[in-house]
Amino acid sequence: MTGADYHSTRLLFRRVTTDEALALVQERIRLDAPSVPGYPDEGTRFFALRMLERDPDDRDVFAMYRVVEKATGAAIGHIGFHGAPDSNAAVRIGYAIASGARRQGYAGEALEWILGLARAHPGVRAVHADTKAHNVASVRVLESHGFEVMRRDVEDVFYEATVAIDPAVDAEASPEHRCPAP
Repeated sequence: MTGADYHSTRLLFRRVTTDEALALVQERIRLDAPSVPGYPDEGTRFFALRMLERDPDDRDVFAMYRVVEKATGAAIGHIGFHGAPDSNAAVRIGYAIASGARRQGYAGEALEWILGLARAHPGVRAVHADTKAHNVASVRVLESHGFEVMRRDVEDVFYEATVAIDPAVDAEASPEHRCPAP
């Protein structure tokens, strides 16, 4: 899946390769792609580091994706999974849109895309996300896309979105990838 592109109405989602993740972590190395102001930020670099720690193979869809604006070809952020589904059939996601591309609905569009990717994968029943309690924009994006508060603490809010299982997709999955019964 190296170099595979997915897309939504205005965005492309390019799976970050191991070499690209390494370039993101090594701040002195720039990606060979145009980007908006604020990309990559510390959150993007941290997400890339986490991906490198997991060492997913290039066919693993549960990885990091660069969010690219179709109209300009500029990288505007990232979205991705923190890993494969856990024993409860849940995946955790993270995302960030660079300061130079905010307030245009890109975070919601990217979130819709990754939720669709999760729904299409056998073995995923829930998607978890978290954000800083003071990040009102992210709170709004998550809540407007069906995420419900699981818990909160002084600094963070933790969310879950239930994923409806497509019986046809689940039936085609190998037994170890099928969703557990509720």
